[in-house]
Amino acid sequence: MANPKPTRRDFLAGAAAGSLLSGFPLMPRPAVASASAEPAPVGAAVARVRIYPAIGISRVGGSAKWFHAPEVPGLAPQPEDGDFKDGNLKIKKQAQRFRVCAFDDQDRVIGEVQDAGAEISWRVRLANTKAAWYGFNNPLDNGELAPGLPGQLRNQFFVDDDVRERMLLIEGGEREISGTSVNAGGGDASLGFTGRFWDTVDVALGELRTDDAGRLLVMPADGISSSPTGAGITSFADNDAWFDDWCDGPVNAMVTLADGRELEAEPSWVACVGPNFAPGIPSITTLFDLIADLNQKEGWETDPEGPLSFRSHIYPTFHRLGLMT
Repeated sequence: MANPKPTRRDFLAGAAAGSLLSGFPLMPRPAVASASAEPAPVGAAVARVRIYPAIGISRVGGSAKWFHAPEVPGLAPQPEDGDFKDGNLKIKKQAQRFRVCAFDDQDRVIGEVQDAGAEISWRVRLANTKAAWYGFNNPLDNGELAPGLPGQLRNQFFVDDDVRERMLLIEGGEREISGTSVNAGGGDASLGFTGRFWDTVDVALGELRTDDAGRLLVMPADGISSSPTGAGITSFADNDAWFDDWCDGPVNAMVTLADGRELEAEPSWVACVGPNFAPGIPSITTLFDLIADLNQKEGWETDPEGPLSFRSHIYPTFHRLGLMT
């Protein structure tokens, strides 16, 4: 009996298993530029400093164990023991590590700034404001840009702005940290973020640590959600009188160089969100794809000249399709 004709699903499954497509194995690979940024000459003076990544992602977990967030685009996180749980059915936390990089007056890369050669004072502010914001269907109240979609605020029984702020905004405040291996084991209350919900419940939003090089670690909370009034759950989102301990906020740093100069780093942002239950499965369309498409539609960028590159423009889509099987 003849073999049946291969289906598209067979093709994708084979690709995910490592079969070759025009010489390119569909395996996880870093999404980095083929040419790195131009390095500064030896001895170049530091003109500016920036925090990386520009947007960092921490993920809540009920375990005291944790692992670093991935630092190379396109690669999944890699816990040291290869397990995302701690052996007691609790999910490990994903901690985002931030670092400072230095550039010269022509924006050429000098390198990472570490605590051994400079003093870095980190400042982070975290808050959870979801309960006071618009509903999930139309979160920015887009109006005519989203016809037919409701743009109503959550928890509408609070109508006064001051009351809404006091009852619904979980404001963790700002914390500062500097030095190496500070709060390495966790638990320093002065470096933790705690806000209040419904004017009755204290909600922990995570804490700050530094590693042995003075890099910042933003540790997320435990992934707790509850209602101080015992309200029921009516939807996957927008449940009135409920809170969780996800949060986000700005990350800033003041760098004091060895020559005594103080430079304020270009800031970053951190979002502490839910676990990634399928870390090896990316979306077919990436945020970079969406931004690039918008830039070309608006005329902010021009179409690439010449024929498309298979490796740059076509292969990544097959790669992500293969990873989704």
